Amino acid sequence: MKQSLYITTILLFLLPYFSQTQNTKGTVLDANTKLPVAFASIYQLKTTKGTITNSNGEFNIPISNKGEIEIRISCIGYKTLFQKLTFNKSKVVIFLTPDEASLQEVVVMPDSLLKTILKKSYQNISSNYAQSPMELTGFYREVQKSTTDDHFLYFGEALLKVQQKGYNHPNEDAQIEILKSRVINFPHSDSIDNVKYYYGPFIPKWGDFVRNRSNFLNPNSFNKTYIYHLDAITTYNNKEDSVYVIRFSSKKPSDKKSGKIWINKKTFAYLKIEFNNQTHEKPQILIPIRYLSRNYIAIYSEIAGKYFLKYASASAHKLNEKTQKESFSTLEFATTNYSTRDSISPIPLENRLGYLSVFSMQKNNYDDSFWDSYSFIEKDSSLKKQTKIHYSINDAKSIVVPSISNKSSQKEKTKFNLYTTIQKLHFSYNISLNQYLPIGQQSYQFVYDKNLLSNKNFKTPFFPVYTNSLGFDISKRSTIEARTYKNILKDNYFYGNQLNFKYTFLIKKLGNPLFIKPLIGTGAFSTGFYLGEISSEETIKIDNQNFGTKTNAYLGDRKTLGILGFELDYNKKRLHYLFTFQYTPTIVKWDAILLKTRKNIFITKTAAITDLSGPFQLQPQNIYQGMLPIAVSVGIGF
Repeated sequence: MKQSLYITTILLFLLPYFSQTQNTKGTVLDANTKLPVAFASIYQLKTTKGTITNSNGEFNIPISNKGEIEIRISCIGYKTLFQKLTFNKSKVVIFLTPDEASLQEVVVMPDSLLKTILKKSYQNISSNYAQSPMELTGFYREVQKSTTDDHFLYFGEALLKVQQKGYNHPNEDAQIEILKSRVINFPHSDSIDNVKYYYGPFIPKWGDFVRNRSNFLNPNSFNKTYIYHLDAITTYNNKEDSVYVIRFSSKKPSDKKSGKIWINKKTFAYLKIEFNNQTHEKPQILIPIRYLSRNYIAIYSEIAGKYFLKYASASAHKLNEKTQKESFSTLEFATTNYSTRDSISPIPLENRLGYLSVFSMQKNNYDDSFWDSYSFIEKDSSLKKQTKIHYSINDAKSIVVPSISNKSSQKEKTKFNLYTTIQKLHFSYNISLNQYLPIGQQSYQFVYDKNLLSNKNFKTPFFPVYTNSLGFDISKRSTIEARTYKNILKDNYFYGNQLNFKYTFLIKKLGNPLFIKPLIGTGAFSTGFYLGEISSEETIKIDNQNFGTKTNAYLGDRKTLGILGFELDYNKKRLHYLFTFQYTPTIVKWDAILLKTRKNIFITKTAAITDLSGPFQLQPQNIYQGMLPIAVSVGIGF
């Protein structure tokens, strides 16, 4: 009895291990030609989960080794197929039958009707695509390989969580969290392309043509920017839906842009979009990359009457002008789970991927068992072979990979440390508005040598000040910031340095984020208003500085201030739109006559005279009341 109970306990304990979820792999082929069907959508019924076939028709999908699922396989031009799958260690082969009713011949359609189709599709975005906040979980991959051989330079893949507002907010950014990732920078890849690329994982945002209202979808581009033709009419969903296939190309031949749009005839929803750019372009002057060609694909699926981005890819053929080597790169994202609701739990600030983050320099947090519970895009055969060495010791013996020297390894480590440091730096430029406290009607006299400047009322009680700042992120929430202030107008003297500590709170959590950042700090400032120009027969020397025989004089003070305030930071892509409020109580101050002489466009000499009993005399003293201890500024940051 005890032995039986003991065995039963062991079996119950081991039961979860015999019912784990594992990936079943398969291939989708054309039933007639036996060729792979690329980008076929595979959807698990009664769920919001699915995947997509790669360019070789291959796919994988997680299935419990004790369970069974039913999937729907669909692709434009083929009959939709429903099939049950159970866990299978061998590859499953699925055949899709071409839809014989598809009309692949060119159809002549008047321009007016073609423009109406484009107009209805554009107008129906609000009804065809989800307007509520959405969350996509999906597989992301980016690869780069040499054009001279089949050798890959770089490989990275990740499971992403993507949160966005609905399609009625095309200008709102996506928020990305990397759930798991693995990255390989192959040896000597820098000899072909030494440029690091950012913004790749944000392809669910920038690669979604419908969300971004791309100009070739806009009916206003009809026969102005692009020329459109109805290429064909085909069917979808077992002949239940017809699909317009519309081809477009740039009206300007030098632009070399073209593509295709697949539109559902019944709902006017976009099902698939291809865009090609064959223009040779160098997007940024300082970066030695020239694009020779670029190709983009976006595919949309429908759940419960609403369409969402199922797949997005971007591939490029480019030349590195520094190394004079060419390479191919591909980015792709496939949605494996989709949900839309008004109450999405936002990604915590600490987990959000930065807009300028370089995915190829992310740290690996991969484990072998992780992908068993998720669908991912199958690699092609050459990529499988080259990446296998990093995950299988046995295969390492049969693949020759150049070794990395200690010197090269140290160089990569230095690059990584430099990159992470730069990522933590922030620059901003602001215009601050300040105000003098009034000095009343009291008369005064300022004398130097034979100069007598008296009753010079300042003209502008309010005046602008130029501010620039450099910040360094201690963490995702904490920042140390140094600010420098300088007057813009001649009638004012304002110069100061300030050191702040800021702490970040997230206010607007979906779309373009809005932060509020309480700040505390201290600063040293010299401020004053213009008295006039003084001159002397002899050279004016202050603190061993030569001011010549003429210099500008300002009535003001030198002081040390405390800083209390807050900053509002509205973040859109790489830009930060800033509003700052500061309360600046005086800790200590000294009345002063401030001198300033501009030597040239770059050099300005300044001095502050706090001893007003010598050659510089002010009667009565202490008439300057200083600045209003409140200031506001607006600016832009990077």
